[in-house]
Amino acid sequence: MLLRLAAIGVAAASLSLSVVSAVPASAAADQLPECSGVSANQPRGSSLLTVPSSDPLEQIGVRDAQHWLRARGIEPGAGTTVAVVDSGVGAGVPRAPGSAAGTPAYFHGSAVAGIIAGPLGIAPAARILDLRVYTAEDSPGGPQVSAAGVRSAFDQLVAHPEWRVSIVNASLEIGDDPGVAADIAKLRKRGVIVVASTGNRTQQASGVPSTYIGGEDFARHYFPAGYDGVLGVSAVAPPGGDTAGAVLANSATDLSAPTAGLRTLSVLGSPCLLGDVATSWATAEVSGVLALLRSAYPDAHPAELVARVESTASGRTDVRTDFAGAGTVQAYEALTRPLTLSPSGRQSTDAVAAPDDRASVPPSEPDVLAGTRHLSVWWGLLGGGALLLALVLRPVLSRRSRPASRPRG
Repeated sequence: MLLRLAAIGVAAASLSLSVVSAVPASAAADQLPECSGVSANQPRGSSLLTVPSSDPLEQIGVRDAQHWLRARGIEPGAGTTVAVVDSGVGAGVPRAPGSAAGTPAYFHGSAVAGIIAGPLGIAPAARILDLRVYTAEDSPGGPQVSAAGVRSAFDQLVAHPEWRVSIVNASLEIGDDPGVAADIAKLRKRGVIVVASTGNRTQQASGVPSTYIGGEDFARHYFPAGYDGVLGVSAVAPPGGDTAGAVLANSATDLSAPTAGLRTLSVLGSPCLLGDVATSWATAEVSGVLALLRSAYPDAHPAELVARVESTASGRTDVRTDFAGAGTVQAYEALTRPLTLSPSGRQSTDAVAAPDDRASVPPSEPDVLAGTRHLSVWWGLLGGGALLLALVLRPVLSRRSRPASRPRG
């Protein structure tokens, strides 16, 4: 596929974030508030942009992937629109036409969008389409995912192909909804990739066990991740952590990502911290990596992009688990590893070997006189042997040919 060489910059002027270069990166990270604690009603104070790269993003190779793209004149995420079906997106990310207006009250959607795009995102130049599907802040039990709102959001995506959405991020779960399933099938035919979370164990509705029970599988209970063709994403705990205690076992899981320690954007557009293991944040990471791939391979079949993220993950596509799928997504590998793919985007059994740039001896030209020289050598050997034999036998033959001497008398 041809790489898009036109660089598209991000409008940094729209971010009212102050840079404090004198503050060490580690100190800046320590001062970040939890994203859930930043409210739209709080006054905007000075913010730190000297935020170190998130550890989870380092683990999945995001910085190397961004450098690889920029070295080729591509701004990471350029030309890609990601629809964020969530609670609403605040300031700090490039927004697409059709986005909802106003500052959202609940932090969730802003955190998701900030992982995907914007100054701290995986694909900074990607545009975010804000589709809000949560209930009101003052609703009983607080803001929650509205199944009707999710259905409406997918209906809008189907009805507006001019929005040119490449990826839909649904960091949420609802029950089985035939209308949503039908919309997703239409979007897939249009070439849209839908990414959804496979479920957290914590803070779930009644009926979800607080600890892992062997044999559990939430694939037929949590949607849209459970629908065919949707890329289901789970989260993995840090080394020594308890992944099974944080997320649900779900056979619809295709990929996973680390989340604890992510830095993203609050509803105000200021940096904030996500300290938990949650499938919502992992889903956003995979969407961000797909946005990188779309900017690098603008003409690729969507199935090719999915094959890239799955086949280059840390695990094995043929040995999946209900907690991690094919393994942890790897951004740099997904961008750069040569793959053999069919026109439909499926990976073949034989991978293309990376080119070997080392110098090698050129192949020799065919020797058209080899046969002649071969015969000449044999004739030379025979002639030399005959000459040598003649020299050896000469004294013997000369004695036989000499006349016999007579005695003197």
